[in-house]
Amino acid sequence: MGNPGLPPERVRLVLDHLAAGLNPSQAAKAAGVSQTFACDLHHKMGGVYRPPGVTYSDRYLGREERYELARLRDAGLSVRAAVAKGGQGGAVGRAWRGGGARRR
Repeated sequence: MGNPGLPPERVRLVLDHLAAGLNPSQAAKAAGVSQTFACDLHHKMGGVYRPPGVTYSDRYLGREERYELARLRDAGLSVRAAVAKGGQGGAVGRAWRGGGARRR
């Protein structure tokens, strides 16, 4: 993640400071890294910082599940067939109708 010479603990420290509400300059100073590194990390993360160990609700599909759903859809399967293949019913239906899904 960024500088190959920077230990992951230091990167985590910068992210923790950013998540706590510090701006990149303040986070850099508090973590002992350059402002350039903190600003680059801030932009790389898109301003969104997840605390470590946090997981999303099972209500939402993960990246691999969305990719699999797209493959099933491209193969011509229906929503019911996709759910039968192991998807989560409501989540699959929402994803099928959602913004990323192609309309036919």
